[in-house]
Amino acid sequence: MVRSRFLRFLRNDTGAATVEAVLWMPTFVFLLVLVADTAIIFTSQAQVMRIIQDANRALSVGRFRTIEQTESFIASQLTRYGGSTTVETSVTEGLIVSRVTLPVANLSATPMLDMFDGLTLTISSEHLSEA
Repeated sequence: MVRSRFLRFLRNDTGAATVEAVLWMPTFVFLLVLVADTAIIFTSQAQVMRIIQDANRALSVGRFRTIEQTESFIASQLTRYGGSTTVETSVTEGLIVSRVTLPVANLSATPMLDMFDGLTLTISSEHLSEA
């Protein structure tokens, strides 16, 4: 029974579904890649936020002694996102603020979508100093 249906499907040559599928397939592939790229960008943003928060916490409890150590740690953790990232850390009235700026294109998994070129992402985190 299954075999006869499969053979009948193979012999069917109307082609209406094939033409529609060929017409719609590029749109579906584009949307799939766009959704996947956006999800990867948001995941990368969360990972960068975690790195910044870890560095701020380390400076807060005294594991890092200087702002330069904190910035160096953040920059070393972000090397996988490309070389055009900027890291700024400041301590003002017991509030540690770290800010990272990086191109969104460095977070994208598929470089075939150039819609993210020229966009930058700024991620910042604040932490109270415990020292």
